[in-house]
Amino acid sequence: MIQEEPASAFDSLLRWLHPDRDQAGATYEQLRIKLVRFFEHYGCWYAEDCTDETLQRVAQKIAAGVEVSASDPYIYCRGVARNVMLEQWRQQEKAPAAIDELPPQHHPAVHPDEVELRRQERLRRERLLECLDRCLRALPPDHRQLFLDYHQDEQRAKIDHRALLAEQLGIDITALRNRLARLRKKIEACAAECARQRE
Repeated sequence: MIQEEPASAFDSLLRWLHPDRDQAGATYEQLRIKLVRFFEHYGCWYAEDCTDETLQRVAQKIAAGVEVSASDPYIYCRGVARNVMLEQWRQQEKAPAAIDELPPQHHPAVHPDEVELRRQERLRRERLLECLDRCLRALPPDHRQLFLDYHQDEQRAKIDHRALLAEQLGIDITALRNRLARLRKKIEACAAECARQRE
């Protein structure tokens, strides 16, 4: 089982991906998707585990101060992923060939049809996220910024931030909520139409 990297290593990885934390999070998700596909393409048994291991190693290297010269984070991560993949292949070669000989923890836990359904669902979600991103970028800059500002922070900080946002706009919190509800409907409709066109 892969252990989670310390928060500081993960924070270092996010800072390396992009100075803006939201953009870094989006880049991280895209990077993770690419790495899972990389492992799946080369027939790794545990593509998601290998992806987590790769990102953990990269995070630890970045936190340790390793200088990375690659212009695209994926290029560097793919190099680390190759090493992880080679290790995985060596483990697979040592594994028994017949399913009956596999230890219980290596028995297939999911029917192949279920794997395909999950893959299709993952692709659908990826398309929808790409469409959401596209629809957000298509908004006028002030609307996009309002939408992003409204959805930042968590719990009490979010409530305080929204009250401040309403005050800055010169409206009450109910009017702000209504404005965001209309904006959200517009974005959702745009994303749904975009996803339909890409099916």
